[in-house]
Amino acid sequence: GFANNGVHACVGLGDAGGRGGGATATRPVDLILTDMQLPEMDGFTLASRLRAMGWTAPIIALTAMAMEGDAAKCIAAGCDGYATKPIHPSNLLTMCRKAIAAAETLPGRAA
Repeated sequence: GFANNGVHACVGLGDAGGRGGGATATRPVDLILTDMQLPEMDGFTLASRLRAMGWTAPIIALTAMAMEGDAAKCIAAGCDGYATKPIHPSNLLTMCRKAIAAAETLPGRAA
């Protein structure tokens, strides 16, 4: 499944709309792919809130923002990777596979 904005993603991962509690999901989630310009709650807020809740699986930022410093802002918010649109589907899949594989090798960051 997917959520079309950050608030829905937080609720779906157990945050009840940002009111605290742990970041848990009823179904396993290996990776979050988020646009950084979402309605209600943007991807920067989503990533930082999930990390504050203890979320350890990879978060990949997908954005049309391609200015100098945008990648660093995404990483600082808690994202593990950054891709600009448009992106070729095979490149996106490769990025996601690498992020999941890397998370599986880090203590405390298992997907």
